[in-house]
Amino acid sequence: MLALTLPVLTAAPSSAAELGGMVSFEDFYSSDSGAGSRHSVSGRVKLDVTKFGPSGKLGFHFDGRQRFDLSGESGTSSKEGRIDLAHLEYTSTSLYLSVGRLWPKDMPIEVVDGLNVVFQGSKAGVGAFAGLRPNPYSQSTTVDYTTAGLYTTYASEKLNGAAAFVHNGFKGKTDRQYIYGYGTWTPRPSLFAFGNVTADLSPAGKLSLTNLIAELTWRPDDIKSFTFGYNQFRAFKFYASTLFADIDDSRQDAWYLGASYRLNPQYMVYGRVEMQKRYFPSLESEQNDMLSYRAGVSGDNLFGTGVAANLSASITDSYGSEYTAYSFDMSRMFGESIQVILNGSYTESVYGSEPAGEALSYGGSVYYMARRYNFSLTLDREQGTDYTSDRLLTRLSFNL
Repeated sequence: MLALTLPVLTAAPSSAAELGGMVSFEDFYSSDSGAGSRHSVSGRVKLDVTKFGPSGKLGFHFDGRQRFDLSGESGTSSKEGRIDLAHLEYTSTSLYLSVGRLWPKDMPIEVVDGLNVVFQGSKAGVGAFAGLRPNPYSQSTTVDYTTAGLYTTYASEKLNGAAAFVHNGFKGKTDRQYIYGYGTWTPRPSLFAFGNVTADLSPAGKLSLTNLIAELTWRPDDIKSFTFGYNQFRAFKFYASTLFADIDDSRQDAWYLGASYRLNPQYMVYGRVEMQKRYFPSLESEQNDMLSYRAGVSGDNLFGTGVAANLSASITDSYGSEYTAYSFDMSRMFGESIQVILNGSYTESVYGSEPAGEALSYGGSVYYMARRYNFSLTLDREQGTDYTSDRLLTRLSFNL
């Protein structure tokens, strides 16, 4: 795909085309007293070329990465490459057309090696996509997996939403069919609602709810806010590409309530209560429920030092286990380019009749942000009852 588009890009007038993107390099090292060490080096290239060609309506987008695993015992490195995006596009007032490896415009729920077309009106639009579906394990192009979908979108000042019907195939057979939709609603500045839903269609034609997320936030003023939410996640089935014909009809529900209150322009207190319930046929009843409480306080420019800090504590009774955690993080900007972050936490966990386990983690990050490039370094350590783990991440990126 890239080789086919390079002649087009070089032929585009440089004065008209707009070029953007990023090149980044990342080095990750971890050492665990129980699991050994890992070391990998990654590179990533993002390229966005727009407004090129005679009409100025063409664009090209590329996003690819290469990872080298340097942890091999033989001393040789293994590598893993992946192309997330590589497509040409045409954009006009009412028509959008793209071809290559892409996420469908306004409906990024499937990766497609194929075609995406969208007809857009002033508020509503209709789109379709079809092609090969990359191998879900390696992301390589394969003729075994296929995908196609039809969707519609709507956007206005107070209401935004979209709905789609998607068909996944495997070697000529139906692998999965589902309906997906999402929406946001802002009837007034103080009220915001969000939701999305997925429903799967079985080969027998039975429609069943798979996932559901709903959240409502009320901010009556600049001092306080309240959030209530519910979500449900259920296992879905692939009917052609999996070897497991019978999968437990498992489901997990969660309800949560959060609130925040600003004591003054500098300090704010907040809290959250969440309850979860699992419906797993194979689990015992005492492993089906979870209840969590969290409370904290945050502040900006503490004592005039420019330091922002957050302190929190949480208690969780989780499916037969209990956790108590205390955490903090603080950050400070030095000028407009350097940010320093420190964080730490202490967790005590109890599993049934086993002795309590403890874990202490602490670390920090440094970010340097310039106009053309960014650099960051993160170092953290976790000390458990019978293990120690260290992690070091370094990232350097250049903006094109």
